[in-house]
Amino acid sequence: MLNGVASTEATSLVLVSDLELLEAIGRTPLDQYLIWNGRPRTGRANSILSLALVCIGEVWSPVSLRAFLQRAARLEAAYGLAPDRVKKAIWSHQSASPASYYLVRQTPAGDYVAVTDVPRPSSLNRPIHAGDIVLARNMRLEA
Repeated sequence: MLNGVASTEATSLVLVSDLELLEAIGRTPLDQYLIWNGRPRTGRANSILSLALVCIGEVWSPVSLRAFLQRAARLEAAYGLAPDRVKKAIWSHQSASPASYYLVRQTPAGDYVAVTDVPRPSSLNRPIHAGDIVLARNMRLEA
């Protein structure tokens, strides 16, 4: 078990071809990352999002969205989660209580800013708006 989510069953996974994965990674911006606040996720254990988030173990440390998609697509050899479904799940579920996973982009100055609004981040008592600094270049927590 990693990140508070139990491991997946093989029936939940799909065959993700190398071509499908390569194309999805190619459509993913180089400057986008995910940041996890380190709190356990309490959502549905077999949802696409829960299954994908097992791949993130780094706390308050940016993980390249491209690397994350690759990890999620290769949970068991060539089987995993379809990258486009994972991206959709991330975009629509950036906050859950008590866990939050922030989709951020790195600015030229090295700061990590929110890509979209997060109305109810579990790490804060205020919303995060697109463009707000989530993690500053010196890696001090801003959100």
